[in-house]
Amino acid sequence: MTNEESVAKALHFNSDPLSYNFEDEEIGLEPSVDTSKLLEPKDTPPNSGIQDHSLFFAVSEDGDNWERSPKGSILKTASVPNLLLLAKDVGDFKAGTLISHFVDASEIDDGGEERIGYITSEDEGATWSDLEIITLDDLPEDFIPVDPSVVQLEDKRLRLYFFDAAANVNLLKGETADSTFYSAVSEDGETFTFEGEIYSSDVSIITDPEVFWFEDSWLLYNPAFVKNKPWGPGEGQIQISKSKDGTNFEYLTTIDFEGIPGVMVEGGI
Repeated sequence: MTNEESVAKALHFNSDPLSYNFEDEEIGLEPSVDTSKLLEPKDTPPNSGIQDHSLFFAVSEDGDNWERSPKGSILKTASVPNLLLLAKDVGDFKAGTLISHFVDASEIDDGGEERIGYITSEDEGATWSDLEIITLDDLPEDFIPVDPSVVQLEDKRLRLYFFDAAANVNLLKGETADSTFYSAVSEDGETFTFEGEIYSSDVSIITDPEVFWFEDSWLLYNPAFVKNKPWGPGEGQIQISKSKDGTNFEYLTTIDFEGIPGVMVEGGI
């Protein structure tokens, strides 16, 4: 989120991930403080990068009306967050811990690159830990992992889904054949081991994977943009793919809905 307020909207899929209802209604977001005070005052250029983004935390009783934390942003220079509630202990993290993974942009202004960082909360989001950066072993050279989606597996391990920002830059230049998502797995929640490719598209530029378990399969939702065409309002769609093992996804369909998906399962999707 930048200094310009973003708008969240909802799709309701009921029990069928391929059948949805959308009435173009905004999700209610009640700021607990004046929105002008949510970010520290600063001169932000219109097209500033994610180093000018911040993370916020909000809670809801019904999934439609949300209340933001009165403390404002929980972390600066961070974007594209994922929130995971641990169902089981993993490493030093206890069941019930909230872990938010995101793109850390704290080193970009000093010539650094994006990294995948995380913060944790053991009191339902009232307070958060300091920033930590995950370790990614066996990562191919020159990869820049971004836009994390993290799930917990039955055996307690965490699986991280991401895409390579460096490859997408090359793809926009016509230098890369396919747009691809990858995964990595962790025994302790801190060090992840690269697994490989989990989904690739030869017709679209894909970003921001969102993976979750629904009934008997893993589902992947992601924004998709037509190759060799400028990105702009009305150009985006959302792809839906499916996997039994969480590492090999097959394309199902594309829906005409523009945005970056964040999925919550409660009865339906």
